[in-house]
Amino acid sequence: MSPVAAFDNLQAMFRGALFDLDGTLVDTLDEIADGLNEALESLGLESHSRDTVQGWVGYGTDKLVERAVPAAKAGLRGELLERVRAAYSESAGRNSHPYRGVSDVLTVLAEAGVELAVLTNKPDEAARQVVEHFFPGRFSHVVGLRLGEPRKPDPSSIMALLRRMRIERSEAVLVGDSEVDVATGKAAGVGVIGVTWGFRSRSELEIVSPEWLIDVPDDIPAIVGVDE
Repeated sequence: MSPVAAFDNLQAMFRGALFDLDGTLVDTLDEIADGLNEALESLGLESHSRDTVQGWVGYGTDKLVERAVPAAKAGLRGELLERVRAAYSESAGRNSHPYRGVSDVLTVLAEAGVELAVLTNKPDEAARQVVEHFFPGRFSHVVGLRLGEPRKPDPSSIMALLRRMRIERSEAVLVGDSEVDVATGKAAGVGVIGVTWGFRSRSELEIVSPEWLIDVPDDIPAIVGVDE
């Protein structure tokens, strides 16, 4: 069954497509793991494997740091968080790359009149740097995590973004690679496209049941309602 046929309530076209960043638009795993491990080692703490870090990505940098530091060393988490944020800002886009086919799909959507935005738990400054580096001028809004603001899966951020875009929930779809994105979209009442090319496996995403689950970016336009 195609990803489009699997959803019975498909409308003519979604007006807005919101994308997660890490693991959805851009493969930033090496950049994230390297930044975290360099910061850990600078404080004399144990580093972690790429695979371990991959399972932690998606909940925000503070949660990443919390998981990376043992409880016995919890007093170092604040300093580590600052060092990781600095590392992300300094290296944004240098050791990462867009997933194959993503840029072309964004062009197709934009040319069809679909408004594009990024919604991520990556720190706001680093998120903007990565997006501008790889997709200059492509997104109308880039919303990263700022201190004191709720992170995904809290729906507050997506609802605020939709208000800025002047798009109703029924007119928007969220594209993401993790259970965090699926939970965010469901909490906000928007359609959710889960993607398997990112940081979670197909089986992990099947458990949380996004409306669509796709293996290649080329499937996105048809779901949004755009003819290529």
